[in-house]
Amino acid sequence: LLTSNGRLSRQECVDLAASDRVLRSLLSKAQEILGHPLSSVDMQCLTALYQYYGMAPEFIITVMGYCKAVGKLSMRYVERTAAGWQEQGIDTVAKAERHIDELSRRRSWEGQVRSAFGLGERTLTTREREMIAAWFGELGYGIDVIRLAYEPAVENTGKVSFAYINKVLQNWHKEGVRTAADAANASARRMQAAGGETSYSIQEIEDRVLGNFIEK
Repeated sequence: LLTSNGRLSRQECVDLAASDRVLRSLLSKAQEILGHPLSSVDMQCLTALYQYYGMAPEFIITVMGYCKAVGKLSMRYVERTAAGWQEQGIDTVAKAERHIDELSRRRSWEGQVRSAFGLGERTLTTREREMIAAWFGELGYGIDVIRLAYEPAVENTGKVSFAYINKVLQNWHKEGVRTAADAANASARRMQAAGGETSYSIQEIEDRVLGNFIEK
């Protein structure tokens, strides 16, 4: 029934739905989410995902719900998203829900960084998004600590340098630093071990990190 690109005409979609209760239910639920009658393109995309790509209706509806939540509820975007997730091995409702939760966390983290760094609506690069995810996820830092790394980065480089901020946070993590208080204690211990003064300055830590960053 399907062409090489998985497309059917609108009438063919209607005829197929008439004899397939599952597809009929999918089209009905999709129309409810869209909030308007299905266009020919809507029906073609939905039928292709179900018939050609073999996706479960529940999975398709879950993808639609996500696309609606992020304000990108066009059937073309739904189709690209569903296909992309399937390629990543995200092909069940349970996997999709876990993935959506992770994407939601990342959007929240990126929003906090945008606000703290004054980035506005500037598009983040893939590498910047990866670093942000690592700061909050892998390193376990909150925005308060990340902001401490941001301030000297701007002072010393004259710009928002994600690479520099990343270097600061990676070094702090290796030293066991989790909060500003941890940074103070770590600095005091190093100075005591070296027989120097025990006064604390985050800037001193950042100056050493900047020196390493520039050398590399």
